[in-house]
Amino acid sequence: MTTAHRPTFDPARGKEAQRGVAYHQRLLPAHKQLKTRQPGQGGDADTQPKDLRAQLLDAEAAHFSKINGTATKPPPSADSVQSSKRQLEAGPGQDGEVEEDIEAKRRRVLEETRHIDADSDGSSNASSDEDRYCSKPAPRTQRLANCCSDDEEDETAELLRELEKIKKERAERQAQEDRAKAEAEQEDRERDIALGNPLLNPSKNNDSKRKWDDDVVFRNQARGTENKGKKEFVNVRHIIDRRATPARTNYLDAGSFTLRLSQAVHAVGSMAMFAHQIWTLVKKDLLIAAARRPISTTIRALLLPLAIVLIISYAQYFFNPPQHFGVGETSPILSLSNAIAGSSGGRTNIAFVDNGLKGGEIASIIDDVATSFRKAGKSIHNLTQESDLLKTCASSQRGTTSCFGAVVFHSSPTEPVKGGVWNYTIRSDTSLGHYFNVKSPNNDAQVYLLPLQRTIDLAIAARMEPPMQNALQVIRQYIYTQESEEKRETDTRRSYFSAGIAFFGVIYFLGMVGVVYQMTGLIATERERGLTQLIDAMMPQSHRWQPQLARVFAHHTAFSIIYLPSWLATGIVLASVVFVKSAAAITICYHLMAGLALCSYALVGGAFFKKAQLSGIIMIVITVVLAVIPQVLSPSKQTLATVVALSLIFPSSNYTYFITSMARWEYENLPTNVSKIAPGSPWKLTGLILWVFLIIQIFVYPLLAVVIEQFLFSTASSNRKMLSHNDKSAATVQLRGFSKSYRQHWLLRIFWKSKADVHAVKGLSLDAHKGQILMLLGPNGSGKSTTLDAIAGLSKVTSGRIDIDGNGGLGIAPQNNVLWDDFTAEEHVKLMYGLKAANTRNIGEHSTTLIEACDLTRKTKAKAKTLSGGQKRKLQLAMMFAGGSTVCCIDEVSSGLDPLSRRKIWDILLAERGERTIIMTTHFLDEADFLSDHIAILSTGHLIAEGSSAGLKHRYGEGYKIHVPAGRTGPFIHGVDRKESSNGTTYASHDPASTTRSIDALGKAGIDDFRVSGPTLEDVFLKVAGSPLDRGTSQEDHHVSITKEKPRDNAETVISFAPRVDLHNGRQITPWRQAWLLYRKRWMVFRRNYFPMLFAIATALIGAGVCPIFLKWTKAMECGIQADNAYTPAYPSYVQSLAQDYGLAFVGGPSAKITGMTLAGLADIYSQDHTEDGSGTIDSVSTLRSFITPASTYQDFSEQIALGNATITPGGFWLGGDTSTPVFAWLADPYNFGNALELQNVVNNMLIGGRITTSFSEFDIPDEPIVYDYAVLIFIIYYALVLCLYPGLYALYPTVERLRNVRAMQYSNGVRSLPLWLAYIMFDLGFTLIISIISTVLFSVGTRLCSSILSYIISMFASSQLAAWAFCTSGQFVFCLGYFGAYIGVQSNVPIGDLISTLNKVHYTIGLVSPVANVIRALFISLNQFSLLCGDTSSPGAIELYGGPILYLILQIFLFFGILIWWDSGVSLISLGARKHKKPAFEMEGAAPNAASKDVADEIKRVKEDISAEGLRVLHLSKSFGKTKAVDDVTFGVDGGEVFALLGPNGAGKSK
Repeated sequence: MTTAHRPTFDPARGKEAQRGVAYHQRLLPAHKQLKTRQPGQGGDADTQPKDLRAQLLDAEAAHFSKINGTATKPPPSADSVQSSKRQLEAGPGQDGEVEEDIEAKRRRVLEETRHIDADSDGSSNASSDEDRYCSKPAPRTQRLANCCSDDEEDETAELLRELEKIKKERAERQAQEDRAKAEAEQEDRERDIALGNPLLNPSKNNDSKRKWDDDVVFRNQARGTENKGKKEFVNVRHIIDRRATPARTNYLDAGSFTLRLSQAVHAVGSMAMFAHQIWTLVKKDLLIAAARRPISTTIRALLLPLAIVLIISYAQYFFNPPQHFGVGETSPILSLSNAIAGSSGGRTNIAFVDNGLKGGEIASIIDDVATSFRKAGKSIHNLTQESDLLKTCASSQRGTTSCFGAVVFHSSPTEPVKGGVWNYTIRSDTSLGHYFNVKSPNNDAQVYLLPLQRTIDLAIAARMEPPMQNALQVIRQYIYTQESEEKRETDTRRSYFSAGIAFFGVIYFLGMVGVVYQMTGLIATERERGLTQLIDAMMPQSHRWQPQLARVFAHHTAFSIIYLPSWLATGIVLASVVFVKSAAAITICYHLMAGLALCSYALVGGAFFKKAQLSGIIMIVITVVLAVIPQVLSPSKQTLATVVALSLIFPSSNYTYFITSMARWEYENLPTNVSKIAPGSPWKLTGLILWVFLIIQIFVYPLLAVVIEQFLFSTASSNRKMLSHNDKSAATVQLRGFSKSYRQHWLLRIFWKSKADVHAVKGLSLDAHKGQILMLLGPNGSGKSTTLDAIAGLSKVTSGRIDIDGNGGLGIAPQNNVLWDDFTAEEHVKLMYGLKAANTRNIGEHSTTLIEACDLTRKTKAKAKTLSGGQKRKLQLAMMFAGGSTVCCIDEVSSGLDPLSRRKIWDILLAERGERTIIMTTHFLDEADFLSDHIAILSTGHLIAEGSSAGLKHRYGEGYKIHVPAGRTGPFIHGVDRKESSNGTTYASHDPASTTRSIDALGKAGIDDFRVSGPTLEDVFLKVAGSPLDRGTSQEDHHVSITKEKPRDNAETVISFAPRVDLHNGRQITPWRQAWLLYRKRWMVFRRNYFPMLFAIATALIGAGVCPIFLKWTKAMECGIQADNAYTPAYPSYVQSLAQDYGLAFVGGPSAKITGMTLAGLADIYSQDHTEDGSGTIDSVSTLRSFITPASTYQDFSEQIALGNATITPGGFWLGGDTSTPVFAWLADPYNFGNALELQNVVNNMLIGGRITTSFSEFDIPDEPIVYDYAVLIFIIYYALVLCLYPGLYALYPTVERLRNVRAMQYSNGVRSLPLWLAYIMFDLGFTLIISIISTVLFSVGTRLCSSILSYIISMFASSQLAAWAFCTSGQFVFCLGYFGAYIGVQSNVPIGDLISTLNKVHYTIGLVSPVANVIRALFISLNQFSLLCGDTSSPGAIELYGGPILYLILQIFLFFGILIWWDSGVSLISLGARKHKKPAFEMEGAAPNAASKDVADEIKRVKEDISAEGLRVLHLSKSFGKTKAVDDVTFGVDGGEVFALLGPNGAGKSK
């Protein structure tokens, strides 16, 4: 049914006109709308292909248009009826009206037009149930999926497939776009970061403010620098290593695997950077400890430990000279002349005793034998009585004499009666015959006995019948020992290890302890100088414990590398020389682990010290004491718990226990078994457990060091956080309610007067943004540096919060330059790059570029200690910028810089401002005005004003003033203050607008010669800094911000100045007055740094209290020395002869020559009738035959000697055969030195059938008195060590005073050397008196005073406090040991009668240069050691007694003090003569004159001629540092009342 018959509805007359066009197709004229079938209604439309993709896209566009409230984009089909109807309906009413919801509009139109359809057929508009069901509202996906029509199921599926296809295409397209965008952004970012540094790649658009002063001097200095070649700077801080950044995926994947992979890669990158930081710090330590000090470190870390180990290891051979046991080879007996030539020990005498038998055969024999000695230049002494040998051949306590030997004749065949036999005794030194070497033909018996005996027997044989005269010409001999060489070595080792068990651990540990001293000193030194804090603050870690851990690992690694050769060498030497039975791997590996454990232990020790002066000393003492404790504890006290505790906690105790255990294994000739308890060990602990303890120490102690350092010195605070955000507009540094207070130490609060807390900063809130320079201003003590330190992490936050954007790291330039003296400028910058940058590729090039940008090109290779103050400041800035720090904290940047360098620094800061946040403090207001983007003014810890420079000037400045000169009448200007005066008219305006208006008015009035002055930052500072806040008003009442509106006070600010300070004219004071003032200064220093002196007192008093324990059981020494040397022997000398030996066992042959007649002759000779004392053991032939084992051949003889060497004594003889010569073998026995003599006597008698009885006896050792007590000597040694130890502490303060230039400052202010050192002596003498009075030891005052002055001299050359103490202590200790050793050596080698005179010579030599030698001498005298109190001494003040040490100490005091004053005054022998000065260039012949040279010549002439002028005259001043000349022939004069200024760039020599 159609509606064509219906009339047209006129909207102008209908009520619907008020609402506009109705949305219904019936409202349209029928003749204007062609009715066609729509798709889905049958007809041709259903046969057309459907574009499902277009339908989905249209539906999506309509959906989002509905959500966003925007117009729907027209469909591409122009013939769509629905589209036409919507265009028509939207026409008239779309302007000014909001589009109505489609569904709501449809319901409204249907309701309003219901009456139109009232007469229509109900069925015509009715919908079927199916249509109603299918058209029921539902979600889009549900409608598509749940359509009821079977015909629509395929279409729905097709729509879903098309939807999935669209989604996939969009995802791929989006991924591709994201990938391209990310690549483009990454490329732009890397190029911008790498090449966009405005500091080193300035662009044309770099808007830097530049205000160059027209100073001719500094413009000339900068001439030529602008033509340097430009280099492109690459910022390596931001060239991120691909390993250190999360991997970028090519496809969008939100899966957990990708997330975990990204996190893992990031973690690996962080670990790589952490490892690189550790390696950078390792190189730093290697440079400091090894490369810069190669000689001292090589001695300390290698040569000295190796020397100690070698000496102790080979000590077993020192006390047991090289010997070789076994059976020797036959050799002829030495001639007497060769024997005399081979003698040693100054044996220049030979004595013959005839017992009164003169003029006979004995006298003839003596003359013959003396001929050889006379030819050799020996002194021959013919004595009548044997007792005369006590003087002629006086023996020392060691058994040495000056005699080659002595021959005592008892009888001859004719003397004293006929029918006798030749009977004589050869005597020699007791010290001979104790060591043997079977491979040498020059043993003591072969030199001192056999040749002399053979000569005498030859002389006797020459007086016999002709057949017997030549029977003794060819006789050979050889030596053998009862023990084999292997047995001797075993016995030697057992003896060595028996002593080694008691002291090996401590002695060998001395070679390992050097690393503790050096590492502790380095750690404490860096902490004291602020280097540790600087490293921790500038390393870009999110947690403060990470830099500390990196430093700890670096220290450990570096010193392990330095001392590794020493540990290996020690282990190898001990394994190859000492612990030869044990596996070498055990010794070497243990020493490696012990060294690593000591490094870890030193880290813990270094964590306790804030100052370096006593760090290494205390740690050395503690460590060595802990190594001694295991050796001195009695076995009953060494329980298992004690051993476990000591070895688990202290590496030194562990070392002692393990080395002692190895010594116990070696003593039993067994290899060390670490899994079992050592034989005879009092502690039941295996070596393997000690290894485990070392491993625990290696890994636990570094972590413990971090914890201790965190607790004692950490500046980390939970209120200060390093955040990471990407909001570029956010503040990079935020302070909210920040407060900082300093509280008195808890120990001082308990034991000293309690003081109130000092509040440095109170409730400060500030923001700093990227690209901004925030300037902190304020008077001294206002809290600027405290605030900056808190931001930088150099101090803790008491309260409040500090948030810092950690992206890019933090850079710090402290107020005081914090540098390594021995590092070059390049090494400093490279170090900071290594710590702050993730990648250090091309670091050398980038460091050079940055150094050039900071104007340090000429000082690239110069050490920091050689730089001037300004150059050090530039280097500090270069360190700060290195690595691309985005937040930079600079404390007084231009302090100490010349104008040229100052401008250069300003340019650097302005160029860097765009990429960084810079927070600065300064006292130069022009610098703040020039550089700052934002200024915060502090006073007494409060923020009292902030804003830009212009804003602060506008708010707090004095406004603008226009000054019209006198004679010109200025007009009245409305709103501008006008003030007339004799100097002219002054207009005062308060804003730029009124100022401009005033200038215009003056111009209209024809006045153009006026001056305009504006407000300055100095006016603002003076006005704000004098606010009532200084009197305690709260911050809230006076904090001013430029954004708040406040009424201005138009009253003129009046600045009042303090009354003039009455400065007195300088005048000279007496040296005694100066000394008194300097003495008071030392007491002021002592009140603040009392620990070194208290440590010295404690060391001396503890030593003085402990050492006398050794004297508890001693007795007074008595005098027993006789002036005439008439000492009786302690016991009669033992006479050794064959007739008196017991247990004889010979090997003899050939059997044919050992006849009964021959034996009968021997038995008669050795009978008791012919012995010296009338006793004998050979009484018959049968007895003699029972002692002889026959040998048929010489080979049989040799074999029996070799096989039976342990039982054959005193030897064997072979009387010769057809093909062999006579030979005798003698047993080398240290207790029977005459064995060789006995065997030769047997062979001679059997060959010549003679009647010669030869015996042997040693020289008598006199019954000398005991001249020393062992316990007393131990007391003196320990007390001398105390005297060596603590006086070196007096050198600490003078050393640090010199190193910090305090002494130079004192001298420049009129202090003289004599008063200064007198004051120091008086100060130290007070403590010396305290020690001396309490310890009550003689000579302590003089010795300590002399040692103190000597320590002052050493402090003039020492490079550090620790070095000064080490040189003082070690030098005194060397003299102490040398003096003591000399006394022991003299006592052992000099005859008792010459003992006192020789000891006096020793003292007068060594005591002349060593103060400690004099106190040892006094102790010897007071305790009567070495019988020094014996002799002709009428007064204790005699030179031989106390007078000598007293005199020497007085002379040394004056001598050392004179040397000290002479050296410190700068007087040299060269300066005493006339100096020749090189003429300046302008005085040279042919030099072209110029204005500058003329001025210099005039000044030199004026200064030389004006001798009477008061003031300062400097003539031809020069100063050089090595080969570098700092000042070259400078001359100038300053008259009284003048202010003289020295100008020049940094490094020009002004300060020098």
